[in-house]
Amino acid sequence: MSDSDSSGGGWGDDVTRPLRIYVLRHEKRPVDDPTFDVSLTDEGLEDAEELVCEELNELGVNAVYSSPYKRVLQTVEPYLDQVHVGMGACVEWCLSEHPEPNDTPPTEIPDEWHDEFSIESTHVPLMTAEEAHAKNRTIEQVFNRLADFVELLSKVHDEGDVVLLATHQTSVHALLSMASGIPVDCMDVPMGKIVELDWHGVIKYKYHGGPEPPWACYESHFHPSKNKHGGELKFTYIAAEEDSEED
Repeated sequence: MSDSDSSGGGWGDDVTRPLRIYVLRHEKRPVDDPTFDVSLTDEGLEDAEELVCEELNELGVNAVYSSPYKRVLQTVEPYLDQVHVGMGACVEWCLSEHPEPNDTPPTEIPDEWHDEFSIESTHVPLMTAEEAHAKNRTIEQVFNRLADFVELLSKVHDEGDVVLLATHQTSVHALLSMASGIPVDCMDVPMGKIVELDWHGVIKYKYHGGPEPPWACYESHFHPSKNKHGGELKFTYIAAEEDSEED
């Protein structure tokens, strides 16, 4: 656990935290280029250095799993580069972008990135790049590979761990959808946003299917607040047509 874990959250020394998992959508990138080696914009780099890093310190993240894409590694690097953190990113191909944006899907991390970024060289990912690409053709495959990964994390991490999954829009939406039953199309998590994941819900989805909310759909909103990342994630109930007719 990082040194920052003891601060915030109202937890005393005699309280045991459960395993917590957070998901992060990478910071801002050029709108017309989602490919493997594209860099964050200047604004995205600045926000990763300040806003994202600050929030990860407040959360006390002590394990980072990252998509191999450059923009995602750039998003978490300022946090990992701090002396007190003492770890690197565990690169996971199952957290890659969907749909595939590259003419030729990448199969390895460029050698120079190991010098540029804090990457755990001994980490063995859940699946190889080739296996991840084979399971990247449909959104159902993305759901399945992510559910398998979350279940693995629940087994290898202990109580008190604070785990971050740094990834892309589709993966963030898929994970939150499995946990909540809210359709992917009803979500719009912005770049740079960190959201806590109900990982128990993801595992329940894997074995029993997702929850079935008694409503037609949700509309997602990020309500303004003092939070620099746009406030807490909230979902607003949209009444079905028959409900509206009864009013």
